[in-house]
Amino acid sequence: MGVSRKELVKTIASKETLSKIETKEYNQTGRWKTCHLSNESLKEPIVSDYRGNLYNKEKILEYLLDPSSLSDKQRSLISYINSTKDVVNLSLYQKNDEFVCPITGYVLGSNGIKYVYLVKCHHVFAEKCLKEINTESKCPLCNETYEVHDVVIINPITESDTRKLEKRLQDLKKLNLSHSLQKLNKKRKKGKDNTPNTEDPNGLKKLKSSNLSIPTVK
Repeated sequence: MGVSRKELVKTIASKETLSKIETKEYNQTGRWKTCHLSNESLKEPIVSDYRGNLYNKEKILEYLLDPSSLSDKQRSLISYINSTKDVVNLSLYQKNDEFVCPITGYVLGSNGIKYVYLVKCHHVFAEKCLKEINTESKCPLCNETYEVHDVVIINPITESDTRKLEKRLQDLKKLNLSHSLQKLNKKRKKGKDNTPNTEDPNGLKKLKSSNLSIPTVK
């Protein structure tokens, strides 16, 4: 006896529900523990792109050095990453083999709140720390000043946050800046004596190092 239409619909519905549950679970935990490119466990050094995705740095370098080492699907996934200027090295803290916010002690991705990093100093913490601890646009860990476009939401799950990150990159491009706030490559102009312009191609001064004071994690 064949399967009734009712039973078939019920089976399909259950699979769709399972898929949604698996997707939700991945968004809540998997994205915070695995490399967005290789699906391997995240291990330092870790970098992030303008969309807030997390990667093992070695996989990004492997791709940049030899794109053919990845599958077509993998290459299309990060087609917008053309150099190390398109990613930012993250300064992460670990506790009991988990990446945590060094201020709240929360495991990254937990408690239903947003986590961010600052592009200038690379520090990662819960977004609320920017508002509750330091209201003067300074990193709550190192006191490095930052602008609105220096804040990147990690693993955004809402369309609003995704659009915000897309707009941020477009605004930076208008300023001839990359995601990491380095100047985009441009053809060097020759001077009057036909010698190449020797101006620093990155157009950035090195940030002054500051004493890093890490709040105690309770």
